[in-house]
Amino acid sequence: MRVVGGTGPELERALLAGRLRCPGCRDALRPWGRARRRVVRIPGASDATVQPRRARCSGCGTTHVLLPDWMVARRAYAAPVIWDVLVAHANGQGYRVIALRRGLPESTVRDWLRNFRAASSELTRTAVITLERQASATPAWRLAIHFTDGRLLANTNPPHLADLVPSGPIPRLRSDE
Repeated sequence: MRVVGGTGPELERALLAGRLRCPGCRDALRPWGRARRRVVRIPGASDATVQPRRARCSGCGTTHVLLPDWMVARRAYAAPVIWDVLVAHANGQGYRVIALRRGLPESTVRDWLRNFRAASSELTRTAVITLERQASATPAWRLAIHFTDGRLLANTNPPHLADLVPSGPIPRLRSDE
């Protein structure tokens, strides 16, 4: 899996031109069909049905799902929704209050918080608060998705953790994407 800024024509052009790199071996990624359709829940709006692009590395042959940066790996809710829950919890709210105020299932919120704490409770709480305070032009949730390579709630580190520091500006998602 690799996090990308969008899913539109820019992504297709980047794939065809070989500008996207494999997180494992750094060779060019090439188009390789599509992943399965997913429904992403967005409270207060209609659910989004997406079918992320897949790519195959021209070097090692590994395939990757190109996950838009507003999605979280293996989660049915959009990244801003999950981030909002993490910020509320970092500011001292319990999972029941968070779920009630946001119209989310208690069990879902509890599981998100449990998975998030699995990494390192104080470090992750501090990271959420710091990102919220420091984010300016780019939303904090988008930075978190890029820094964790889409694994914001994963309880394991990606194998290429050293490659997660972006080398250039983080692509922005246009309002129409």
